[in-house]
Formats: sequence, C-alpha cells, structure tokens
Amino acid sequence: MKGLAALLLTVLPALVAAHSWITCTDYLEMNGDYWDHTLCRAFPRSASRMVPRTGQFGSQDTYSYFPDPGAVCRTSRNDATEYTADHPMATYYQGQTVILTHPTKNHVADVQCTNKYIPDNGNWIDVGPVNGASDPAMFDGPEWTQIADMGKAPVGYEIPDAVTSTYPKPGFQNAPKFCENMDKAMGTYNFTIPSNLTPGRYTFLWKWIFNAGNLPYTSCWEADVVATKAERNAIYTSMGLSTIDFWYAGGTDPGVPPVIPVVDGLQGSDNTGTGTTDNTVTTTVSTTTGTTVSTGTTTTDNSGTGTIDNTGTGTDTTGGTITPLSFAFNVNAWPGGGQGSLLLPSPRPSGDWYVEIKFPCAGTNMVFDTWHGDQVQTPAEEAQGIFKIKQTGWQLDKNDIGFVVNTMAGCYVDENQVTAQIVSN
Repeated sequence: MKGLAALLLTVLPALVAAHSWITCTDYLEMNGDYWDHTLCRAFPRSASRMVPRTGQFGSQDTYSYFPDPGAVCRTSRNDATEYTADHPMATYYQGQTVILTHPTKNHVADVQCTNKYIPDNGNWIDVGPVNGASDPAMFDGPEWTQIADMGKAPVGYEIPDAVTSTYPKPGFQNAPKFCENMDKAMGTYNFTIPSNLTPGRYTFLWKWIFNAGNLPYTSCWEADVVATKAERNAIYTSMGLSTIDFWYAGGTDPGVPPVIPVVDGLQGSDNTGTGTTDNTVTTTVSTTTGTTVSTGTTTTDNSGTGTIDNTGTGTDTTGGTITPLSFAFNVNAWPGGGQGSLLLPSPRPSGDWYVEIKFPCAGTNMVFDTWHGDQVQTPAEEAQGIFKIKQTGWQLDKNDIGFVVNTMAGCYVDENQVTAQIVSN
C-alpha cells in the first residue's frame, strides 16, 4: 500500500490540469532567473487589463486559455484598444532572436523540488496571414504558418536526475529558479523571426501541449515585422524603448570563448623576452589497427635564461578497430547543448568494445549524462573532454545510447566539433 501511495504521488502531478500564458513578447534577458517588468518591451494582447506589467507575476490565472471549444485567442483582436503606451505591441525585424516569458505554474520536472515525470509535449510559434484583419477560426487551421518549434524539456524515467536540474533547457521548463517559487517562477523561450518573413503586421500564436493527446494552451499577440534592425530601432526609439536585442543571463552565453591562461615566462607574465620554440612532431595513425605512434622533440628557450629539452617517443596501441558514429543533437538542441542518441551498428562488434566521444573542451566544463550505457572514462580522460561508454546486461538490448550535454561558462559545444566512434578489440 505504501508503494502504491508513493507511485501515485509521483504520477499525479503529471495528470493534473495545466495552465500558463505568455507575459512578455520581447524580453531583454535570455535564460533569466527572475521577472523584471522593466526588461519587457512589448506585451501580449489585452495585457494592460489582464496581465499588467507591474502586477504579481504569474497570478493572472484567468489569462490562461485552452481553446476547447472556442476562439483561438483568449480575447478578441482590436489593435486600437488591446495595446497601450505602457503595454505596447512588439516590432520585430527579420532574423531577430525573440525572448518570451511565462509563469511555470508548478509544471517543471526538477528533482530538487518535484520529480522528472512532469510532461512537456510541445511548444510552437505560428503566425497568421500578413496584415490579416481578424483571428483565424481554428488554432490548427490552414491560415496559420508555423515559424518555430521550441522543443520539449527532457523528462521521463530515462533522463538522469541531474539533467532535470540543469539549465538552460529547451521547451516550457527553462526556469532556473523554479524551486524557489514553483507556482510563479519565470520561464523563458527564444525563437527567431524567419529572414524571409514578409514585412507587415502579424498575429503570433503560442501553443503549448502539457499532456500528450490534449489540445494546446494558447496566447496571442500582434507584432509588426520590418526588414532591418535599423527600422526596428527607429520605431522603438520613437517610443522611448531600448534598442538592445537581448543579453544572456550570467553563465549561459554559449558564445563566451574559453579562458586561456597566460603562461608565466621567466621574464614575467607578458612573455616579452626573446626566444624560440621548436616543435617537431611526427604522427602516424593506422585506422585499421587502431595504433597511434607519436614521436617528438621540443625545445623551449625563454629569453636565453634557460632551456627545457623534452625528448620522448610514445606508443598508444589499442589493438582494435575504429567505427565512426554520427554525433548530433537529433532530439532537442538549445544554446550551449542538446539531447540526442548515438545509433549503434547491428550487429555489434564482437569482443570487448566501447563508445568514445571527444569534445572540443575539457569535460569538467560541462554536464554530460548518458543512458543505455555506463561511463567508464578515467578522470584524466574526462579532463581532456574524452568520455567512454560501455553497455552491459540489459543495456545490450538497446540499439542506441542516449545523451544530454549542457555546457558551463567557457565551453561551447558545437555538435560539428564532436567526434564519436566505437573502439573494439
């Protein structure tokens, strides 16, 4: 009986009715922690009376909308009355990255405070006809054009616990401070305005499916799309709004280059002394035998004050064969990471084998979790960005190895720079 009660406590949160809504249609901070109304430049339809910018974030439950049956949007369209000077309509430019905000309303899978079974079954942005005068009749009608699929959060029994507590995430559950206020924490999305979207005024439609098989929750807003950032800036300047696009919340910018320490030379940390560096390396790689031989002589002379002579020959013999694998974020992708699976060959190699994945930066700068296989790399290998995964027991019945990557500051994972292979003996 106790086991049944525990199971019900785990499953019931995923079965309750969901609700949420979009609160800002042009926010200035990607992956932010807390709502700040001064960072919101534009608002959804009817925000001034239903989700006012200075109201308590996440408390306007009557704005949540589930069109079953009924109109697509929570309120009727009237561009003259449903936007105000304090709650203006957005202006986007072609190619712009747009940040949206929404309250979490308890719907995040994070084992620090809930569980990993709270669902997220799809998040999309559609647009209606350019310069259309009214809302299309149905949320899935032919008048709508999907311009963004914002993914799904990683949830479920196969997802490692640590992944549920790692941010940023794709989909609805990207809310780093969720556990501080599960009902009213801020979540953020981002999507890109297509570069070929014809300039004009559009109705934008946010759709979120909580439980699989249900209709989506929706929020609607209007926005003018212009061709260039300069045009957008001129409009926002005339309204007294910032023309900055957005910035990343601390530690979540995937474009931050790795920090390269300055090597202290004998003449000081600026290494201004004269000197020569002679590196001669010969490398022979045999892909059929898995044998690598590296021989090198290195002499470093710093300002004539000293010489370091390292001469050595090393051989690393695996005695096996290499089978390349395709590494891709083929399930979900987000800034700085993603989720995917490595499809294993059939039949598998005979004898002892493992999967080796090499990242372009140190493994200590990322969170890398796998399922359908156990990580067996040494700490020294992980420090070099090398991960090794072996399947045993029931895992051998699985034809893939699933993974999630989330990078930390100073390490940006581009899937095209990652190599994956099977090494077999």
